[in-house]
Amino acid sequence: MAPSSSTSSSEGTRRRLWPWAAILAVAGCALVTCACWLSVRSTVDSKRPLLLYVGDSFTGNYRLAPGDRLEDRTPVVLPRWQVRNFAWPGARTLDMLLQVHKAQTLLGRVDRVVLPLFVTKFAVAPPYIRLDKRGDNLKWLRADSSSLAVTVTLDDEHEKKLLVHKLGLLVGFYDLLEQLYVERVQWPAERDAIAGDPAERRARIDAKNAGRARSWNDRNVDADAIATSPAARDLDLLAKYLEGQGIPLLVVWLPVGNMDIVRARFSETARDNLATVRQAALEWTRSRGIDHVDLVDALPGRYYDDFTHLDEVAGIEVVVDAVSAWVRGSGQAGPGEVQSSLGSHQTAELLHGRGSGQKTH
Repeated sequence: MAPSSSTSSSEGTRRRLWPWAAILAVAGCALVTCACWLSVRSTVDSKRPLLLYVGDSFTGNYRLAPGDRLEDRTPVVLPRWQVRNFAWPGARTLDMLLQVHKAQTLLGRVDRVVLPLFVTKFAVAPPYIRLDKRGDNLKWLRADSSSLAVTVTLDDEHEKKLLVHKLGLLVGFYDLLEQLYVERVQWPAERDAIAGDPAERRARIDAKNAGRARSWNDRNVDADAIATSPAARDLDLLAKYLEGQGIPLLVVWLPVGNMDIVRARFSETARDNLATVRQAALEWTRSRGIDHVDLVDALPGRYYDDFTHLDEVAGIEVVVDAVSAWVRGSGQAGPGEVQSSLGSHQTAELLHGRGSGQKTH
């Protein structure tokens, strides 16, 4: 039976309207995204400098409630500064550069960057993973000549998907909604879970710690290989980008984790391997003239929740104290800001990219 004229007419109408519907949907997403971004941009005071924290789960730490995190505590000692934290759990080394790009896009400015980093970040066991979320964060890669140094290092898979990731900016409002969900729903639930079943959770943590101890005992650590590792190359991209932008960088070197556990559970061989990694990390920043501070011996085990994450504000304040000394030491602190407990000699070394490695209290 031949289709009726009314049926043919409605199908033709749908075919004609489909492209317009798609265009309107994309335009709507873009408008919502722009509105979300403008709302974020409106929170930035153009008259005050902005300090940005980037990093992984140590810096983007859900174990600490709002008010106790790095971005909350830092303005207490540096009241002239705006402080933002774009770190997130699971971030890889190349993600940390993309966090800076994201902040520049959304906030419009970044005047200083602080990167808390485990000294073991360069000695990641294979396979090495450069990007979290299957490379979705590549959408924040800036579309200018400064990003060429990154694009030429991408593997075929990420290079082919780069345009797709960029198109993801059209629905960029999803990032804001996801962050709101994580902050208001997921992280409070995870904090409740931590408090709800400590015995079972502690057993899991102990099992993981035993595995870490065996891993570092068996690992072949080569200081020269660490300095040229894929992670070191990715962090070089971050350091060179910030240098080209004229944005000062402070690397805060952190212990592999709870050092009380390391001393109690790790073999002498494992501890020697960690000491080699620590020296290689410090040499990486020294050789590149990057401002840094060594806090490996400054964070007591009682400040930790599990092996790698803090749950005591006192630990956060140790990091904040070092950041404050760095900012004040370069003449950027505003009047009335409190004095850091770092000595003047240590502060001068920080500013010249020669972190002392001395214990900070």
